[in-house]
Amino acid sequence: MAQQSRAWQRMLSGRRLDLLDPTPVDIEIEDIAHGLAFVARWNGQTRGDFAYSVAEHSLLVETIYGRMNPKAPVSYTHLTLPTICSV
Repeated sequence: MAQQSRAWQRMLSGRRLDLLDPTPVDIEIEDIAHGLAFVARWNGQTRGDFAYSVAEHSLLVETIYGRMNPKAPVSYTHLTLPTICSV
Protein backbone atom coordinates (compact mmCIF):
# COMPACT_ATOMS: atom_id res chain seq x y z
CA MET A 1 0.00 0.00 0.00
CA ALA A 2 1.37 3.43 -0.98
CA GLN A 3 1.84 5.91 1.81
CA GLN A 4 -0.25 9.07 1.39
CA SER A 5 1.70 12.35 1.23
CA ARG A 6 1.28 14.78 4.09
CA ALA A 7 1.95 18.48 4.01
CA TRP A 8 0.51 20.76 6.63
CA GLN A 9 1.26 24.04 8.33
CA ARG A 10 0.45 25.06 11.89
CA MET A 11 -1.36 28.39 11.75
CA LEU A 12 -1.07 31.15 14.37
CA SER A 13 -4.54 30.25 15.68
CA GLY A 14 -3.27 26.74 16.37
CA ARG A 15 -5.19 25.13 13.51
CA ARG A 16 -3.41 22.65 11.26
CA LEU A 17 -3.91 23.56 7.61
CA ASP A 18 -3.62 20.61 5.24
CA LEU A 19 -1.84 22.16 2.25
CA LEU A 20 -2.72 19.23 -0.03
CA ASP A 21 -6.41 19.15 0.85
CA PRO A 22 -7.47 22.43 2.54
CA THR A 23 -11.04 22.97 3.64
CA PRO A 24 -12.82 26.20 4.62
CA VAL A 25 -13.08 24.90 8.20
CA ASP A 26 -9.26 24.87 8.44
CA ILE A 27 -8.91 28.60 7.74
CA GLU A 28 -9.30 31.50 10.17
CA ILE A 29 -9.52 35.02 8.69
CA GLU A 30 -7.28 36.27 11.51
CA ASP A 31 -4.50 33.91 10.36
CA ILE A 32 -4.78 35.28 6.84
CA ALA A 33 -4.77 38.91 8.01
CA HIS A 34 -1.73 38.30 10.21
CA GLY A 35 0.16 36.60 7.40
CA LEU A 36 -0.61 39.36 4.89
CA ALA A 37 0.46 42.04 7.37
CA PHE A 38 3.89 40.42 7.80
CA VAL A 39 4.67 39.83 4.11
CA ALA A 40 6.46 42.78 2.52
CA ARG A 41 5.45 43.76 -0.99
CA TRP A 42 8.35 43.83 -3.49
CA ASN A 43 10.59 42.05 -0.94
CA GLY A 44 10.71 45.19 1.20
CA GLN A 45 12.40 47.23 -1.54
CA THR A 46 10.33 50.35 -0.87
CA ARG A 47 11.23 53.76 0.52
CA GLY A 48 10.34 54.76 4.05
CA ASP A 49 10.79 53.47 7.56
CA PHE A 50 8.31 50.61 7.18
CA ALA A 51 7.79 47.94 4.55
CA TYR A 52 4.72 48.16 2.33
CA SER A 53 2.79 45.05 3.34
CA VAL A 54 0.70 42.76 1.16
CA ALA A 55 -2.21 43.55 3.50
CA GLU A 56 -1.91 47.28 2.85
CA HIS A 57 -1.54 46.69 -0.88
CA SER A 58 -4.57 44.37 -0.92
CA LEU A 59 -6.74 46.96 0.81
CA LEU A 60 -5.59 49.69 -1.56
CA VAL A 61 -6.30 47.53 -4.64
CA GLU A 62 -9.69 46.53 -3.23
CA THR A 63 -10.60 50.19 -2.67
CA ILE A 64 -9.50 51.33 -6.13
CA TYR A 65 -11.12 48.37 -7.89
CA GLY A 66 -14.35 48.83 -5.91
CA ARG A 67 -14.55 52.48 -6.93
CA MET A 68 -13.90 51.64 -10.58
CA ASN A 69 -16.31 48.67 -10.62
CA PRO A 70 -18.97 49.14 -7.91
CA LYS A 71 -21.05 46.16 -9.12
CA ALA A 72 -18.14 43.69 -9.39
CA PRO A 73 -18.14 40.62 -7.12
CA VAL A 74 -15.46 40.40 -4.43
CA SER A 75 -12.61 37.94 -5.01
CA TYR A 76 -10.33 36.70 -2.23
CA THR A 77 -7.90 34.62 -4.30
CA HIS A 78 -4.92 36.74 -3.14
CA LEU A 79 -5.55 35.65 0.45
CA THR A 80 -3.80 32.32 -0.07
CA LEU A 81 -0.43 34.04 -0.48
CA PRO A 82 0.69 34.06 3.19
CA THR A 83 0.07 30.33 3.43
CA ILE A 84 1.62 29.07 0.23
CA CYS A 85 4.45 31.55 -0.35
CA SER A 86 6.72 29.96 2.26
CA VAL A 87 6.19 26.38 1.12
